[in-house]
This record gives sequence, C-alpha cells and structure tokens, in this order.
Amino acid sequence: MESPKTKVVLLLGAGFSAPSDLLTTRKLSEKLLDTPVGSPGGGIEEFISATIKKFWEKVFGWMPGMANPSLEDHFTQIDMATKSGHNLGCDYDPTKLHAIRRLTIHRVLCWLKNPDSPFPADCVDQVLRRLLQAFDVTIITTNWDTHVEWILDAQCTDFNYGVEQIAADGRPVELVGNVSLLKLHGCVNMAYCDCCQQWTILNYRLLHGSHQAVVKLKLLLNPVDFLLLGGDAGLADLLRNNPKHEVLSVCSACHARLGTRIATFTYRKDLQEYHAVWDAAKTSLQLADKWLFAGYSMPEADVEVRHLLKSTQLARREPAKLSIDVVLKEDCEAAKRYERFFGLPHGRIFQDGIGEWAAKRLDDYCR
Repeated sequence: MESPKTKVVLLLGAGFSAPSDLLTTRKLSEKLLDTPVGSPGGGIEEFISATIKKFWEKVFGWMPGMANPSLEDHFTQIDMATKSGHNLGCDYDPTKLHAIRRLTIHRVLCWLKNPDSPFPADCVDQVLRRLLQAFDVTIITTNWDTHVEWILDAQCTDFNYGVEQIAADGRPVELVGNVSLLKLHGCVNMAYCDCCQQWTILNYRLLHGSHQAVVKLKLLLNPVDFLLLGGDAGLADLLRNNPKHEVLSVCSACHARLGTRIATFTYRKDLQEYHAVWDAAKTSLQLADKWLFAGYSMPEADVEVRHLLKSTQLARREPAKLSIDVVLKEDCEAAKRYERFFGLPHGRIFQDGIGEWAAKRLDDYCR
C-alpha cells in the first residue's frame, strides 16, 4: 500500500502568470487608460477610457504625464464611499461610483490575456505538472484570470473550485477532480446573482475563453451606466441590442440580472460571498506539510490573506515544523515582507523568478 503523498499548498500571485505574458498589477495600472487594440465596442471602450480619465482628474488631481493612481487607491476610494453611502466630491454619488467600478473591472479584464492564446512559458506548466505528480496539491490564488485552469486543462487534470455552483444552463456543477483550485478574490469565469445568491460558472471552453466571453459580450457592463455617466443613448443601445449579452447576463435560476463578485485591489475588500472558498483554504493550509508561494508579493493591502496565513500557521500543533518556501522575481520589498511576517531566512526566498526556480530547485523540492 502506497504511503499518502505529502500535502502541499501552492499559493499563487500575479508573478506566477508573468512568464506567460499576463500583466502584473503595476502594469495593469499603467495601461488602464489605454484602449486595448482590436477591442470591439464601437466607442464603448473609448468612453470607458474617457470616464476613468475624468474620474482621476477630479478625484486625484491627475494630469497627462503624471504617474497613474494605483489600483489600490482607485478602488479603495470608490469602495469606502459607496459602502458608507457618501459622495466622493460633488461630482460622484454612490450610484455613479458603482458604475465606474464596473467599468474599471471590465477594463482590467480587457488587459488580461485571452486564455485561448498559446502561453509562451513552459516553466509554469512544468512546475504544476511536477508538483501534481509528487504531492497532494491544493492551489490557492488571488488572481482573477484562468491561466491555471488552462494549464490544468491542457494536462487533462480535473479540478474544482471548492464551492457549489450552477452552470449557465441552470444545472448544478459537481465538484470533480482531486485538485482544488481556490480563488480567494473571485474569477472572471464566475458570475454572481444578487437575487438568488447563486454562483454561475461560465464555461471558458465553450465560450472560447472566459475573458473573451466576459469582455467581448460585455457581461459586466450595464446600459444604464453609460447614460448615468454622460454617454449617449447610442452606446447604451449597443448593449441592449446584443442578443447574446441579454441572454448570458441573466441568471438561469431566477432570471435576475447577473453581476460579479470580484475582490478588487483595495484595502477594504468585501469577501462575504467567498466564505466557502476561504473556509476550504483555511483547512487546506492547516493540513498541509508545505506552503509554496510563487509570484505572490503578499502586499500590505491583502490584510485578509495575511491574517488567514498567520492565524492558520499559529493554529498548527507545531508551527515551526511547517515548511515555507517563496519564489519571487527581483522583489526585495516583498522578500522583506516575508522575512518580517514568517521569520524566513534568506535561503527560503528565491529571487530569480519561477523559470530559474524550476531549473535549479524544482527537482530537489519534489524529492
């Protein structure tokens, strides 16, 4: 009888996707005002750029040539105002701020790479393949994209999201596969209904990539938002007259309008709907023999993630026996955060990126 495999939690951040040319948080902020090349919409994307630009000018005193406000500041100011029911200056009441939030999330997703495009980096595929062969792996990620899903799919590895969902046709989605992929901040191929409080998974295979479906069908956009923010009726009609948008943006269970629950780059994240995923993450972290962080900088803004990690570490019978390794890419500030937070020695923090770690350390790690 084979002995059980060592349990490993692989915790991923944006840096894990960077070798495959997905944008990091900093680069997303830099490109937020840029209209993605080839994006459809007949003026919709241009209106979104102009709306965010005007918001930055009014709220942050931004002018062309200045550094863009960080995504943390952008979303934090919106979220704190809307949750308190207050305006953000005389120009932006909570209703307008909710609309700007939806437009911004749509724009961020526009700049995330379509998962049906070939990924140029073999190292991330190699790392996942070897870890899954050697260990009992649970993957926890703060990323919204479906990068990991497409790697697992290409490897014919069944996985589940650790939370009950329904498919777009209304049927329940069974939790299959031995690999749990726990997305702490939500995912672009999950829609949420505020009426019946059901999660709906968008099949990224059938829809030619979940990013493609969400962005091209503009499922996050509401025609009313464009009128509210000063757009003309023609822009709103582009959405109203799109039959796929009307069909796919409706909940199959109760026929209310679908929305999204994505935890944005903010210091005040609303994670209420993710309690099942966070509970599963806590259990996996507590039972694991090893934690491997790859491309996750553990930013100060992720206060909930940091508390989850620290509280789970200290809830173990022998916290000192937990093996913690970190893979970063020339990020000295992130390395200092790990050193301060876990008391890690330099040797457990690798700074040359996931590709070099795969070449130099992966074999030893999997022994």
